[in-house]
Amino acid sequence: MDAVEWQVLDPASKSHPQQLLKIFINAMGSPQLRQLVIQHPDMSTDPLIQFIQTHELGDLALSMTADRGVLMHFAQDVNPQFRAIVAFNADVPEDLAEVLAKDLHQGVRVNAVYAPSLRVSTRVRLSRHDASAEVRDEAWHALTTVNGRAMVDGARLATHDFDDSEGSDSTEDREIWVLYLPI
Repeated sequence: MDAVEWQVLDPASKSHPQQLLKIFINAMGSPQLRQLVIQHPDMSTDPLIQFIQTHELGDLALSMTADRGVLMHFAQDVNPQFRAIVAFNADVPEDLAEVLAKDLHQGVRVNAVYAPSLRVSTRVRLSRHDASAEVRDEAWHALTTVNGRAMVDGARLATHDFDDSEGSDSTEDREIWVLYLPI
């Protein structure tokens, strides 16, 4: 990153959202930098919504933002993929996580299972009573496995060691999703 980009990211200097989005686009291979940019205090809601709707990296930006206005906007979107990304966002507020855990689309509910803000009682209810076997299985995974609990705790970049020791996940083919589950 060059000196101009560092200056733009300096919290003491005022940055324009378009400058920040340019850095986000060019921050190849650095999820930490991208998250810093997307959560920068000068990143405003409307330009970020437009970016998410129109840019190929929009899904990634949505998965990293903590902007409540952006999360609320996309939690109500007709596109279930946007709702699923919001549900899996580690910063989704509890009220949105709870609403998304009741979504009609099972892919959205599966993602909501891993929202750190989702109440444990809701996760237990989903593991026992959801109409979808996939949602029930993922809720059980989130409640009972090391990797599931790590995802509930906010881990979004993870590796799976396929260790069969007690307290770890089984060796079945289970992915750790980096951004969101495909729907």
